[in-house]
Amino acid sequence: MTRRSLDGLTIIRFLAAFYVFIFHLQLRIPLPVPNYAHKFLMNGAIGMSIFFVLSGFVLSYNYEKRIPESYYTKRFLRIYPAYLLMGLLTIPFIFKLPISTILISMLIFILPVQAWFYQSFPIWNFGGSWSISVECFFYALFPLILKILGDDRRIKMVTLVTAYLISAFIVPAAYILDKGSNMMIFYSSPLYRLPEFLIGIILASSTIREALKIKRSLFLPSVLIYIMVAILPNPGYMFWHFISLPCLSVIILYAAQAEVKKTAISKLMIWGGRISYSFYLMQLPLLMFLDKIVDIPFYGSIITQYRGITWTAMLTTNIGLSYFSFALVENNEMLRRWLAKNIYTITQKINSTLLRDLSKGK
Repeated sequence: MTRRSLDGLTIIRFLAAFYVFIFHLQLRIPLPVPNYAHKFLMNGAIGMSIFFVLSGFVLSYNYEKRIPESYYTKRFLRIYPAYLLMGLLTIPFIFKLPISTILISMLIFILPVQAWFYQSFPIWNFGGSWSISVECFFYALFPLILKILGDDRRIKMVTLVTAYLISAFIVPAAYILDKGSNMMIFYSSPLYRLPEFLIGIILASSTIREALKIKRSLFLPSVLIYIMVAILPNPGYMFWHFISLPCLSVIILYAAQAEVKKTAISKLMIWGGRISYSFYLMQLPLLMFLDKIVDIPFYGSIITQYRGITWTAMLTTNIGLSYFSFALVENNEMLRRWLAKNIYTITQKINSTLLRDLSKGK
């Protein structure tokens, strides 16, 4: 398969980020929409699965042949600066917590390992930033995963089937056994999300090495089924994975191969996909601010009365903050070079110190 810019996947990334955003708004200030539309909006957390499968796909597509020595540095520079900006913007909302909780939360955020503590989900910005913690875990494992998978098609197929079975049936089984009391563990845990990442890696490998083609006659029904499943009651937001994951796989494969015509709408969506990481992050301080003022009777009554205007204001503000984050932090080449230089210097100092200590030990 000829390498391309993957504009189709960029558009899907935008749609997933937007879906998650309006899900968060519907949770707080629900729009008076028909019941089926409300159910669809309230199922927006399934957009996280799209992110994780896409992450595996894009990494595998870009790095399957060779992982450069600068891989970890590039991943750090891709994620951490905008993540840190989001943390700084949400700092004012942490001071209502006990000092011990603040200190632990700061440490968890800096590392970042919040996804490993499902109890942290309702604390500070962890209700949204948990997914970045999951992605960091995936990025750290990715070179090892590629090495284990190798070029053996059988290993990849066994891994794909195993990943699907685990991801598809663990939540329904858990729900049947304990009636959904531990759904949050499965939803936010890196280990339970890892199968989605593995599926993305192997899908990309199938696209690159085997030139697997997906026809529109398979793509359109997959989109329709995926949307229909999103209207169903969905405990843990992963109950219907045994249906939605195959559909999502088809959608991603088709989008990766599609030639996207450059229209005004497609260009706008591609741009939205490029800033989608910042768009996801910048919603968190906005949502925390909304949670704060909605409890104030005067402002809460205005927000409730003018829901459409509130949604529009939130969306507009998030786009503005996202562009600021993307242009000045996430995609700032000068900042990246400065950080890369300093990271390299620190790494060299650590290496030289370790080598010196080792030589003294001999």
